[in-house]
Parts: sequence; C-alpha cells; structure tokens
Amino acid sequence: MKQAVKILATILLCTATAFAGDDGEEMKEGPDMRPVVYIDAKAVENKTDNSKANFTGLIDLLDNGLTECGIFRVLNSKSVSAGTADDDIFKVVGDDGGKASKIETPALKIYMIVMQYGYAKAIGRDMYGNSTAKQTAKVDLILRVVDMRTKETLKSKNIARVATGMASAEANLAEQALQEANKQVVNDIIAELVKITPFNVLDVENGEVVVDVPSNRVKPGQQLTVYRKGKKIKNKRTGKVTAKEIEIATIGVVTLSEDSVTCKLLTGEIRPDEDAEEGSEYDKFIVRIPDAPAAPAAHVVAPPAASSVAAPF
Repeated sequence: MKQAVKILATILLCTATAFAGDDGEEMKEGPDMRPVVYIDAKAVENKTDNSKANFTGLIDLLDNGLTECGIFRVLNSKSVSAGTADDDIFKVVGDDGGKASKIETPALKIYMIVMQYGYAKAIGRDMYGNSTAKQTAKVDLILRVVDMRTKETLKSKNIARVATGMASAEANLAEQALQEANKQVVNDIIAELVKITPFNVLDVENGEVVVDVPSNRVKPGQQLTVYRKGKKIKNKRTGKVTAKEIEIATIGVVTLSEDSVTCKLLTGEIRPDEDAEEGSEYDKFIVRIPDAPAAPAAHVVAPPAASSVAAPF
C-alpha cells in the first residue's frame, strides 16, 4: 500500500522549479491544484440485458477526453495499484496543507450504472429497391460523481445518446455507431463535471481580468459571470455547509492562452482583498462556465466501413 501511494505521489505532485518573472523577481511554481477525477473501471455496473457487454471503449474515451480538456488531473484503474483505498489516493492528491495555497483541491470519483449499451439493426429497401441496413447504437447510463473526501454524491445524472449508421446490407456500421454514441456520452459527462468546477480569478489590471479557464472551453467574445464567495451557511436539516455565491461582475473573453484566458471587464467591479497575502488577493472570486448549447440527440455515421458486430441493446 505504501508503495502504491509513493507511485501516485511521483505521478501527480509537481516539483517546484524557479524562474525569473517579467519584473525580475524569482518565482516558484506551485503544486498542481486542478481537481482530480478518478475513473474506477471496476465501479461500472452493468445493468444491461447483455452480461458480457464490454465498456472498455467508453472508459478509454472518457479518460482521453478528461485529459485533453486540461481542467482535471485524471486517474484510472491502470495508474492506481490494485487494492489502493480512496483515502490513500486522496492523501496524495488532496490539498497542499496550506503550504503554498489555500485552495483545497477537489477529488472526484466517477461511478456509472450502464442501463443500455449496444445497437439494433433493421433491414429495409430504399426508393430504388436496393437493400439497406440501419444501425442504431444507444448508450444509456446513470452518472454519479462522488466527493472522495466526504463520500457525498455531488452529481447524479441520467445520460443517454443515440447514433445511427446507414449502409448497404453488405456493410456494417454497428461498431462505428456505438463509438459515436460513446463520444457523445463522454462530452456530456465532461460538461457535467465542468458545471460543478469553479475557476479562479488570477489577476485584474487596467480592466483586464485573467481567469484560469482553459482556452478549449470558451471562445473570444463569450461572456462569463464573476461571483464572490459569500458568508458560509450551515443547513440545519442536512448539516451541509455552503457559501452563497454573489454575482458581482460580467467579463468578456478577449484572448486565449493554453491554460488561461484574458477577459475585458464589462460590468461591475472586482476589488482585491487588501488584507490577503500576496498572490491570494482574488481568492474570493470565482467564475463558472455556462452550459454549452445542447448537442444533437442522434448522430448519423456515414458509410463506407466494416467492423465487428457489437452486442444488441
């Protein structure tokens, strides 16, 4: 167990390096404070009619999609030793103990209950009398996102996608249609995780606001809302402590960088906390990315292609 934790520490924690800033002062890189997402393939429950359904393609696409989006640090069953407990993982990827930042790193675990997974095939004829085959793939699952520290379910959402492949009777687009449905589901899962992820205001100067939103989640001209963390309130019924988020400004995306965007202050005001430590003046402010336009419910996969047959849903 100790060896597993050491391996995780080597993979996830950054080594602080020094470099000279624009003002000539030496700055040290801090720890990677992005939220951690743990994909446990063993926690995928199969509730389909096919006991032999293989969800490897879905898991691999989700791992790749989460990594590519740049918002999260991603762990999966391949990078975690067998038998490593959630608590051991969290000790490695949790907060930095207040040494370099007061930001507490969220650690999220993804569970999926798969209700339908596969395709249905129908043979017909087109207007010219030619034999045609229609492959309709469907992926239907229940997503649960759990806080690895508190074991609380932060998000529960039913996600379903359908993709259709059209081909001649000799061709088979079942697998391609199923993978297309998988891609749509992965995009939906990432969107749900982004909704519960707050982004930070890094700096404000001369009406320009720098936010640690990755460039692949927004576009120039897009407007974002800035919130200030309010007073913490404890719910007497649930015992949960939450902080009200107060809308204080609107910003518009101007330029994109690899791991941040520069915005123009459109309305409101963002004042630094004069009593805060250097580098923490804007810790009370967060930005949330609004919902993206809904993707089509069904996607048509174009021929020609041929591949192995998946199990019907």
